[in-house]
Amino acid sequence: MNNKLIISAITLMSIYNLSCTKTDVNNTIKSIINNEYSLFGDQALIDSFYNFLVNYDSTLIIGDAQVNFNNIRTTLWGHTINGEIASINLNPGNFNINPTYPDKNFNFNTTSTFLGSNIDVTLMSSTAVNYSAQVYLPSDFSYSPSPTDSTYSRSNDLTFSWTTDPKNQKGVLIELFYDVSFNSLINPNVTGNNIVKRFLVPDNGSYTISSAILSQFPACRLSVKISKGNYYSFDINGKYFPIIFANTKQYSIDLT
Repeated sequence: MNNKLIISAITLMSIYNLSCTKTDVNNTIKSIINNEYSLFGDQALIDSFYNFLVNYDSTLIIGDAQVNFNNIRTTLWGHTINGEIASINLNPGNFNINPTYPDKNFNFNTTSTFLGSNIDVTLMSSTAVNYSAQVYLPSDFSYSPSPTDSTYSRSNDLTFSWTTDPKNQKGVLIELFYDVSFNSLINPNVTGNNIVKRFLVPDNGSYTISSAILSQFPACRLSVKISKGNYYSFDINGKYFPIIFANTKQYSIDLT
């Protein structure tokens, strides 16, 4: 089994390919969120995401999918285990996506955009039964600081801002990533390990990263991801097919 649950275009971890009990899986996910995944911010939003992940037994996952929004293109990638999902339909547009064989993967892209509106998602099972849900996709957004802004001192707080969407109930994910390999191309003398900090916060227009957190990074070129999206898990006769929708802005800033 090869199941991946992805948030805001970030692969969390392929934890469902392990032979675990539900308790084992839940504890593993909790450990990832609280420690390895370094997810901080609004506890209610984190709990909602946590419940999305742990609400099913690993043996009952029958596939998953991710829909990404990038510039003017929408892409979908997914997988069905044992062919239990025969098709995925996205509407408006009535886009019907069938899995390829023998790998049973879903692959689709379009220039149509669904941002700022409801999207109807329908899964058809291998027994020709339809399962439908309507999911709201937050509006596209602008953000700051931008890649053209000046460098930032780790001794000062840093505020990220973006255009809000009052209908967005799943929050905004901010990811800060220090990549040692990438920074070694800029400065061959860099040392240490990769560092990742992630913050899931309300869509209220801004969030400030404290200097105490920034000081945990070295002087570097810092990768930044700001994401909005949604997630939904289809219950298909006691089995589950989760889908994540993500609109991610990715760029770099310099920390001194």
